Amino acid sequence: DSDSPEILDALDSILPRTYVTKKGRRGFSAFYLVPNGTKGFRTPIVELLTDTRQTVIPPSIHPDTGQPYRWTGPETLLTTRAVDLPMLDEDDLERFGDTLATLIPKPVQTTKAELIQFPAGEETIWRRLNNTAYANLDRWVPDLGLPKLRKTQGGYQAVANWRASTTGRPISQRNPNLSILTNAGARDFGDGRAYTAIDLVKDALTLDLDAAFQWLGTRLGMIEEPVTLTLNPPHDPETGEIIEEPAKDDELPDALTNVPGLLGDVTDWICASNPKPNRTLALGAAFSVLGTLCARAVAGPTNSATYLYTVCVGPSGMGKDYPRDCCNLLLEAANRAELVGPSDFKSSSGLINYIKRQAVALCAVDELGIMLGRILSAQAKPHDSDITGIMRTLWGLNFKSYRTPEWAATRTETIQAPAISFFGASTLEELFAALSGKDVMNGFLNRWLILPTHKRVKFRKPKIKSGEVPKGLALKLAELSLWARRNPDEWDRNPPPIGTFKPKKALEWGDGAESVWEAFVDKIFEMETQPNGVFYARATEIAVRLATIRAAGRQSLIVTKDDIEWGRDVSMWASTQMVFLARGNIAENDIQRLHNKVIKIIAENSGKATHSHIVQRLRGSVRSRDIKDVMDNLLAAATVISTRTIPPNGGTPTITYTLNRE
Repeated sequence: DSDSPEILDALDSILPRTYVTKKGRRGFSAFYLVPNGTKGFRTPIVELLTDTRQTVIPPSIHPDTGQPYRWTGPETLLTTRAVDLPMLDEDDLERFGDTLATLIPKPVQTTKAELIQFPAGEETIWRRLNNTAYANLDRWVPDLGLPKLRKTQGGYQAVANWRASTTGRPISQRNPNLSILTNAGARDFGDGRAYTAIDLVKDALTLDLDAAFQWLGTRLGMIEEPVTLTLNPPHDPETGEIIEEPAKDDELPDALTNVPGLLGDVTDWICASNPKPNRTLALGAAFSVLGTLCARAVAGPTNSATYLYTVCVGPSGMGKDYPRDCCNLLLEAANRAELVGPSDFKSSSGLINYIKRQAVALCAVDELGIMLGRILSAQAKPHDSDITGIMRTLWGLNFKSYRTPEWAATRTETIQAPAISFFGASTLEELFAALSGKDVMNGFLNRWLILPTHKRVKFRKPKIKSGEVPKGLALKLAELSLWARRNPDEWDRNPPPIGTFKPKKALEWGDGAESVWEAFVDKIFEMETQPNGVFYARATEIAVRLATIRAAGRQSLIVTKDDIEWGRDVSMWASTQMVFLARGNIAENDIQRLHNKVIKIIAENSGKATHSHIVQRLRGSVRSRDIKDVMDNLLAAATVISTRTIPPNGGTPTITYTLNRE
């Protein structure tokens, strides 16, 4: 009764193969023979159904999903004799029970001791957080979800599941060599490594430094608000003046979409061949393609990579499908079809398995907002929600190595300098329905280059043939790919030791370029102190990645002043747009999200809506109890006013809610 890939892999690896399986809402049911007298049992994730216990078979309808049960194997109970089913003997059942015992989380008894706080002194905030953490293990260690976690004298023991076993054993057979003690800190006696509290959180939960600090500080009471999202208009740090909100039809300035070199050539071709041309969409696709062709091979002046997470946001009918399709067409035309990545990942293990096979790729995602909604939802399964942590880590690696997680049936591996780009488009509603304040504060949102467009373009005959990359442009793309990886040497034939990965081309600053970059870094540093600073936290990194891509498009080893000014302006424009798009569209939590959704439904219905209209618009996605709670809160805050109308002939009264304009 689980969709966790780790649990399913672990159980599948110790069960005999059967060809008769079925599925209901989640997990699966597998059919076997067992010895007479075998007793059934029930756990939080598995049931063994014997004796008089029953199971529902297809095509019955599942009471929760409303969908039929279905057979998932090549055979069914209707085509297989009972005597032909595989046998689970006593050894199988014992091994099954032992493995299951390692997978079922056992509650760890924690104490109710008061939080021991260290007063602020000369030590850094990092040291104070670390000291406080080790003095209060019960407040955070159980939440790490470590396998075989158990309390010991003075702390805890567990398995360090993020590293491979030194003896090659699966997690179910590994000893709890990770010691976490109040007086001695954390040490993994399997490999001898010692951990600070923050480092332990980073590795255990696959978080970056900022997210690990936030996670640990919240549990220790050192960060009072885990999500503090104050969406006030940003201020210019130089003048102190409020940055004006962009007009509703504000587009990326034409000067920023008209770019010299191959980047401009690709943008122009996408627009000329598109029945619904849009230069913002075309530019986003263009630098995603060029950045992928240079990924892992070209480094910017700050040793930055060239892969990007890009999403174009706009209304339906903006012509988003064609630029997305062009990403794959252009990579194939450059003779680099292997760089065409999947359009979606259904699990974190799927993403990990892919980058093991292909460390560089461009994933042109169909309906990006829907994909993010699935993996960011509070109800997301672990194999979905874990994708975001992996994506956050991958984005910031540049040319560092990535150590994959270890699961029950999968060993950890080291991937050198993975470089995965994402490009997609979404409507405003779908994108921000997926996001919450948590995704802002943990740094997931600001890793994305968000390019809003407000144009709905009429269909027209394109200037040149659609879907066919001209030979001249294809040749330029192939030349860029060869330029980035020219002069193969011994390093290509024999991969270097871990940690020594170096790009083929290292670009340098041109005259005046570094001064522009440093001034921008100073400006963003000041803006980060504002309430909206988290939106700008990665603007400088995105700017230098864009400038590097533009320079590489000219096969230049120099990032000029024009390159970095252009990258700065695109990044700054996108970050500021992100702030204003988030205002009123992003919620700090699920309750606020539902509040916003209900208010929007009423506003779109001329400021007045019946209770039944609101329920219908929510399409059964919210429980009636939650709707009632939200409406009560809105009434208590005088945000809406309700009226009750009784039909002339009696019957159920109609409740109407009206927005309070006063």
